[in-house]
Amino acid sequence: MNSIYSEIITAKNNTPIPLLKDGRTVDSKYNPENEAQRIVNTLDDNTSFFVQPGIGSGCIAQKLLEKYPYSKIICVENSSEDLDFLMQLEKVRMLKACKNVVFCTTDELTETIVRHYIPSFYGNLEIAVNRAWTSVNNNLDYLNRKINEAISIVKADFSVQAHFGKLWMSNIFHNLRLFEKINPSFTADISKTALILAAGPSLDNSLKLINDNPDKYFVIATDTSFSVLRKKKLKCDAVVSIDAQNVSHNHFYNCHLYKDTIFVFDLCADKSSVKMAVKNGLKTVLAHSEHPLSSLASTIYPDNFIKLYNGSGTVTISATDFAIKCGFKKIIVCGADFSYIKKPYASGTYLDELYAKDSNKINTIEKQFSKLMYRTELIALENSKTTQVLQSYRKSFEDYLIQNNCIFSRNDNIYTITLKNQNKAASLKNTFNFKEFTSKFEYKEKEIKYIEDLSEYDISLLPLNSWLKNFDNKNNKTFTENLKFSYNYIKRYFV
Repeated sequence: MNSIYSEIITAKNNTPIPLLKDGRTVDSKYNPENEAQRIVNTLDDNTSFFVQPGIGSGCIAQKLLEKYPYSKIICVENSSEDLDFLMQLEKVRMLKACKNVVFCTTDELTETIVRHYIPSFYGNLEIAVNRAWTSVNNNLDYLNRKINEAISIVKADFSVQAHFGKLWMSNIFHNLRLFEKINPSFTADISKTALILAAGPSLDNSLKLINDNPDKYFVIATDTSFSVLRKKKLKCDAVVSIDAQNVSHNHFYNCHLYKDTIFVFDLCADKSSVKMAVKNGLKTVLAHSEHPLSSLASTIYPDNFIKLYNGSGTVTISATDFAIKCGFKKIIVCGADFSYIKKPYASGTYLDELYAKDSNKINTIEKQFSKLMYRTELIALENSKTTQVLQSYRKSFEDYLIQNNCIFSRNDNIYTITLKNQNKAASLKNTFNFKEFTSKFEYKEKEIKYIEDLSEYDISLLPLNSWLKNFDNKNNKTFTENLKFSYNYIKRYFV
């Protein structure tokens, strides 16, 4: 792609500005600074995160920095050729060197916003529109779509953090305390095929694989499918759980019967479930994911926790990742339907028990399952129904397989996976010191101007900070006030 710009000319006030190939400019030919100031004056004073499409002479971004010196500014041009061309301008070069300014192309915009935008720190996002630039571009719809995609992703992530921030924090600290009673080392027979059991409705037909060839498979259950195996008294070599909610402890009743099973819990997972496994002396492994507190613990104690990817939050991905981290070369995944085949889950999950307790002539089990299925709009498939959320889970799962160099096929809702390169199994130790780890969480008074001013301990509390911002939004506390409160809040978990 060639640049839309042709040469650098001088405005009436002697400011260098780029000239488009069609003879027009995206800056005022008279006084681009005054024009930029008018644009900046229309923006919300409470905003400190800006997307600025059309860098042009750099005047708009410069005026943004003058008015909001501690803001984050994403400067966007159509292509890398346009960015390279604009580097002729000293003002643009100075902007690029500024630590709170990020340059990107339109294609990179969604990823760039998602990577940098932290709502609890920056507040709202605002677009500093260069109307002259947008008027000469034919891809304005594409630009808006990339921005909206990013906002949707960040909004969903912030919503989850605002809802689960406190629960995650509580679970992590409680689970870390339990770690001192855990021997995390384990072995897996990677000469076998890893058989991963998700809890989709097709699992009912897939359990015969275990019955027909019990010695062929190393069975890895997701937490929901574990209760199905438990009731049917089927073997289970490992079970993986990432759910933070307390209801997930229903999966692990009578888990003491599985003395040889490896119980793998995300650090964010329900603390009562982890406690149940540890109390019964079961083989327990704690995993870290992308939660910043979880990542911090694994950074300080790198040999204690296995790293599991959970992508969109689906335990099926985490169970598959566990199999890959163990070093299995062949993997079969059953019950990963990402659709409803007459019912939402396999028979024998904890939902059967919960719905049976509430069942009566008016509120039957069937009615409760139908309500679960029809809570969002259904999309008809050939032999089943799905939803947009389930389709996104499928895409996330298959994208994960592609990114991890897996060759896979899907037939009758069963994934057959072969790894191109076999991994070396992780080796874990128990060297964690809870008191030592928590003693480092001390709030230090400081002026926080940039996201870079945050320490790794500050960053580890961002999900809790999001929860506090949502929980206590009527008081309109600043980020610094919420951060200080977060440090005081977590002390209850150290006792």
